[in-house]
Amino acid sequence: MRTDTFDQHNNAVDFVAKLGTVIEHRTTFSPLGAIWLSEIGILNEVIHVWPYEDLQHRNDVRAAMAADGNWPPPGIQGLLGEEVEILNPAPFMRPWEGVRELGGFYEIRSYICKPGSIRDMIRLWGECVPAREEYSPLAACWYTEFGTQFKWISVWPYTTLDERVRIRSEASKAGAWPPDTGHLMMRQENRIVTPAPFSPLR
Repeated sequence: MRTDTFDQHNNAVDFVAKLGTVIEHRTTFSPLGAIWLSEIGILNEVIHVWPYEDLQHRNDVRAAMAADGNWPPPGIQGLLGEEVEILNPAPFMRPWEGVRELGGFYEIRSYICKPGSIRDMIRLWGECVPAREEYSPLAACWYTEFGTQFKWISVWPYTTLDERVRIRSEASKAGAWPPDTGHLMMRQENRIVTPAPFSPLR
């Protein structure tokens, strides 16, 4: 997952538009998982998800793109910073394949967990996710391999923000969610994002 942060002058929107002009060429090297724009939470961010088979595949693709010279597109303005994290999918996460239209809004919830707790997160979430998915699907769930250590990320799609409130309330009242993992977590961040027009996950 890569996060690009821009200044307040609408440059994040311009950046996504520029990506759209070259994305078809870029995906000849490897598939795109998702591209989102932040709406609520940390603003002026563009979040990319690029699936790779392994680290060697990633290195090979990046070397090929560097030799090709057409990515990223030129003329990027207002870029303040970049953050790259290499993520492993949780065992219960479904593979990303092709276009999936799940909702107009995505909630990205990130937790910094206590050292050594990821195995317990996998077990406890894995026990509860089937019941939670009776209310809405889990789009993705990862933990970091490289980047911020002991980070747990989940992505939940909703058609509207009102639907998010309703589903979370119903799942909580039914005892289906959340899993009993509060003792494993140290910090939480939350973002509401919307997909770029060319994002396969939208």
